Amino acid sequence: MAPISKRLTFRPLAPDDLAALHDMLTDPHVRRYLLDDTVVPESWTRQAIDDSQQGFAGRDRGLYLLRLRDTAEPCGFAGFRFFDFAGHAGDQLIYGLLPTYTGRGLAREAARAVVDFAFETLGLVEVIAAVDEPNVASIRVLEAIGMERFDVQPAEAGWNTYFYRSRPSTAYE
Repeated sequence: MAPISKRLTFRPLAPDDLAALHDMLTDPHVRRYLLDDTVVPESWTRQAIDDSQQGFAGRDRGLYLLRLRDTAEPCGFAGFRFFDFAGHAGDQLIYGLLPTYTGRGLAREAARAVVDFAFETLGLVEVIAAVDEPNVASIRVLEAIGMERFDVQPAEAGWNTYFYRSRPSTAYE
């Protein structure tokens, strides 16, 4: 099972996604906030895929490769990745799109699908996301899908990190 949306397909990351995911993670648009603008080595990306596969095996959640339904080209990724930052440890919602796919509502669609899947299928009681203060586009995405800010932490990068959460609506209970 995987999240479902109108314009996107979701497939758990696999080892053969290494080149595509590494291209995404080293793209300046994607890495700017997600990786604090660090250009990660391919070994880091390989470990991210391994971690995702272990997450699916142990907790039924990890990262998905995103594709537009009408093309075979990967356009981004979304799902959950384990973080331990500022006292907020656990699987956090993350997503990223290559710049040619931004501005179309695809990040919002992917994030909404992952959150819905987390509540409706996985039975999670809360979804957490962290976003850097200057990442206004991601803040808009999180707020558009109904997530609420619950904490602000100063970060070493010189800006605050905002923490958002969403809980199931009564429709999921």
